[in-house]
Amino acid sequence: MHTNSRLYGILSIVFGTLFVAQSAAYVIFVVLNLFPEYHVVLSLTFALGILLFLASFFIAITRFYSARTLKASLVNANIYSLGMKTMFLNRVAFETTVERLRKRFKKRNIPQSLIAFTGTINSAQASRSRDIINFNAQVILYLDKYFFEHKNAISHIFCFDEGSFLIYCFGDSRMDVVNFINTVNDELYRIVENNNMHILVTPYFGVDEVKPSETLIEAIENAYLARKISERNFEILNFYRIGLRNEVNQDDAIQISKALENKEFVVYYQPKFDLIRNRFISSEALIRWNSPTRGLLPPGMFVPQAQAAGLTHELDTYVFERVCEDLAETKKRGRRLLPVSLNFSLYEFYSANFLDVMIETLKKHDVDPRLIQIEILETTSQANPFLSVSIIKRLKDLGIRVLMDDFGIGYSNIGNLNKIPFDAIKIDKSYIDNIATDRRSRQIVQCLVDLGKISGMEVIAEGVDDAVQVSLLRKMGCDTIQGFYYSQGISKADYDKFLLNNPFEKEASK
Repeated sequence: MHTNSRLYGILSIVFGTLFVAQSAAYVIFVVLNLFPEYHVVLSLTFALGILLFLASFFIAITRFYSARTLKASLVNANIYSLGMKTMFLNRVAFETTVERLRKRFKKRNIPQSLIAFTGTINSAQASRSRDIINFNAQVILYLDKYFFEHKNAISHIFCFDEGSFLIYCFGDSRMDVVNFINTVNDELYRIVENNNMHILVTPYFGVDEVKPSETLIEAIENAYLARKISERNFEILNFYRIGLRNEVNQDDAIQISKALENKEFVVYYQPKFDLIRNRFISSEALIRWNSPTRGLLPPGMFVPQAQAAGLTHELDTYVFERVCEDLAETKKRGRRLLPVSLNFSLYEFYSANFLDVMIETLKKHDVDPRLIQIEILETTSQANPFLSVSIIKRLKDLGIRVLMDDFGIGYSNIGNLNKIPFDAIKIDKSYIDNIATDRRSRQIVQCLVDLGKISGMEVIAEGVDDAVQVSLLRKMGCDTIQGFYYSQGISKADYDKFLLNNPFEKEASK
C-alpha cells in the first residue's frame, strides 16, 4: 500500500508536467499558425491531456484525504492516549482493523507476523507507579514516531493492551522482524536512562508468524505464549512453534509442583485503610513465588501457567492454608489481628468440596471465620448465578464476608448488586487512576460509590497511589482505601511491624 501511494504521487507529477508542456506547445502552434494540418490532432491531444491531468489530480486529492481520514479514525479508536494523540489502538479497534486488512491481503502471498512484548518491571520497584506509567507513555511515543517515519500505518497495526504491546506486521520478513525488535530493545533501555527513571526494565518479545488458517485470537495467544517463554528463560526473543504449548504446560506443571512441595510460594499482605475510623481494618493476601533461580515473582508470571497446568486447586488451598497459619501465629503472639481477604479462582469457588475445605482448615488452625474475607470476580459469580448465591449465603452464615472484586469492569455488575448478597464492592484501579485530572472519571467513580452505598455495601477503592486521590475519594464517601499510597504488598513480618508503627494512624491520633 505504501508503494501504491508513492506511485500515485509520481504519476500525478508526470501527468502534470506533460500537461503543462503540451499546453505550451498547443498555444505556440495555434497562435503562430504552424502546421495547420495538425491542429485537429493537437486539439484532440490537448483534450486528452486535460482528462489525464484531472484524473491524476483527483487521484492525488483522494489519496491525501484517505490518509487523513485513516489517521483520524486511528486516533479516534485510541483509548490509551496518556493525554496525547497517537496512532495506537485499543484492543477492539486493533482486532477489527487487522481482520479487515487480512481479508484485503488474503489473495496476496505476503508474510504476516504478530509481535507481543512487555518491558517487565522488577517487582521490587513496582511501587514506582509514576515511573512505570511514564515508561509506557514514552514507549508509545517512540513507536508512534518510528512507524510514522519508517513504516506505513496501513501495513503495521499496533495497540497497547493491559501493559503489553501488540504489533501486527504485513509484508515483513523474519529478518525484518528481528531487526525491528533489536532496534526497539535498544530504545527501551535508552528511554529509562534518558528520562532518569528509577526502575529496572527487562524487555521480552514473542512473535507468531501467522498462518492463513490461524484466527487472530490464536495468533495473539501464540505471540503472548512465546513472550512468556522469553521471560521464563531470560531471553530477548522467542518465535512460536508447534508443540510449544504442550512443552510449556508439562514444564510448568513440574516446576510449580516442586515449588509447592518446597514451600517456595509466600504470602504478602496489602493493608486496607478505613477513611471513617482512620485506621487499618484488614488486608488482602497476595501470593508471590520466591524462586531460588528467578527471584521474587509476581502472580502474573506463574498463576496463568498454574491454571494451564491444572494446579489451580493446589495453589488456592496452599494460600488459604498459609493465611490461616499466619493468623493463628499472630493470635498466639498476642499481636494486632485483622481480617484477611483472599482471591479464589472460579474453579475453586464452584468445586464440590470448597466449603468443606474452608471449614476444615479454619478448625485445624483454630481461626475465627470472621477473620476471613473472600474476593470473587463478577465473572465468577455469573458463571452459575443460582449456585453462587447459595455458596455466598453459606459463607455469610459462617461469618465470612464476601467482596465483589474489580467492580465496574464487567457488563452486568449493577444488576448483580441486588441479586447477589455481597458485603462490599472493590472499585477497580482503572477507574481510580485519572480521578485527579479527569472530571468524567470522577463522575464515574462517584456514581459507583453511590451505587454501593444505596445497596448497603462497603465501598473499597483499589490502586490508590497518592494523597490527592485519597482526598477526592474521602469527599465522594468512599469507605476504605487500598493502594501504594498506604503500602504495597509486604511480607508477614513487615506487615506486623507496619501495624505497630505507621505514619497514617499516628497522624490520625493527633
